[in-house]
Amino acid sequence: MQARASTRQEPEAWPPRGPTPEELAERPPDGVCAECGNPSQPHLIWDAFRKRHRYLPPCRLCDACSQAVMEREHQSGEAKQRLAARSLWERAGFPDDLGRWDFDQLWDASQAWKTGDDLANWQKAWQAVKTWHGNKGALILRGPVGTGKSALAAAAAKALFRQQGIQPVYLPVPELNGALGFKNKSPNRDAARERLWSAPEAGLLIFDDLAVGKLFVDCQRYVGIAIDRAHAAGKPMIITTNASLAQMARRLERDDEHGRVTDRLAGYATEVRVEGQSFRALRRDEGVA
Repeated sequence: MQARASTRQEPEAWPPRGPTPEELAERPPDGVCAECGNPSQPHLIWDAFRKRHRYLPPCRLCDACSQAVMEREHQSGEAKQRLAARSLWERAGFPDDLGRWDFDQLWDASQAWKTGDDLANWQKAWQAVKTWHGNKGALILRGPVGTGKSALAAAAAKALFRQQGIQPVYLPVPELNGALGFKNKSPNRDAARERLWSAPEAGLLIFDDLAVGKLFVDCQRYVGIAIDRAHAAGKPMIITTNASLAQMARRLERDDEHGRVTDRLAGYATEVRVEGQSFRALRRDEGVA
């Protein structure tokens, strides 16, 4: 059987030829760099339209200064992106001492302050929160005071913000409850109401200390509305609390007598128990806090 001749063509060299002595003789004189004063050389290019080499006039900057300008612009663009991201994160409303936490820092803190079964159980909770990606409805962090529930919520929100660009909003329920509970006496009443009403517009809602103590009717109403709207839109939520679902239902019953909010949370949420010794107590025992 006769072999078929190959029809493959070798790629054409580009440019098809080198510069001629006549083309090289057309080189214009060097310029002067506007930044450093060193020579700025003209550049030889192939003009495909004229099918000959020709020189571009010297640039305003030499090659070294042009490279430095591009690097500065790149760094400036990165700085602007970092500044924009920081501004968006600040809009979440986390207190400074809470918003600084991330998963790596929390892991180091647990290694520093906890031991034995207390350490193992807490790091199991840490792992469960770290692997929650916001696509599983609500995340309920339940446990005693001081065990790091709020810090874990902040770390999860920061991870989602960095990895997926999900904008969080932090809702400290006791603080909002206080502002809404005294009718028109609190100067922060309108701001608290607006914060809860507009919260579902964000990508991630964090209800910190939900159902702690007695919730006033207005706070129950606006918290319930925010949860309903986020649930209907399929948005993730993080809820920290030391109350069981039954206790939460009782504390919300004045505005949600049929337990609709807690029933929805029960079927919509992943629950993580965050138990063990209080970080604050451990730090006090060491004389740190």
